[in-house]
Amino acid sequence: MKKITVGMIVLGFVFVSLSVIAAETLKFGYIDLQKTLLTVDEGKKARQKLKDEFDAKQKEFVTKQDSLKKMQEDFEKSKDVLSETARKQKAEEFQRAYFEYQQEAEKAQRDMQEKELKYTNEILKVLRDIAKEIGDEKGYTMILEKTENGVLYAKSGMDLTNIVIERYNKRSIKKK
Repeated sequence: MKKITVGMIVLGFVFVSLSVIAAETLKFGYIDLQKTLLTVDEGKKARQKLKDEFDAKQKEFVTKQDSLKKMQEDFEKSKDVLSETARKQKAEEFQRAYFEYQQEAEKAQRDMQEKELKYTNEILKVLRDIAKEIGDEKGYTMILEKTENGVLYAKSGMDLTNIVIERYNKRSIKKK
């Protein structure tokens, strides 16, 4: 019985020693992808382009809203003097115009979301390549994505975000 206990203790020390040795050879890093997407030059350009498109669409929709508002006010002013048929016709015209406005607004929103996703995916593809390069060059076992609930603690030297941003921007300059 004593031999079994001693054997178990020795075996336990061996496993603990092996896990300590293995842990020392592992190298981890992380990248804050949200910060990276907001900071790389192409990300800034994409956001500005989307903002410009949004602002132009916004002006267009404000004009259409004003037109709908005027159409409704005109209807309210004249509904008492219009015949029943004319009143129904004006009401249907307003409903049709309002429905078209809503459809256009929804389509514009979907288009903006699709464009944002396209820009983001293009940037993420390059970021993944850069993360792999850094991992290979510097011997990282794993590079994680820092998310709000993902990385709770990491030593300061494990944050590779600024290195990735710098490399991404250098690549962007070389492509031009």
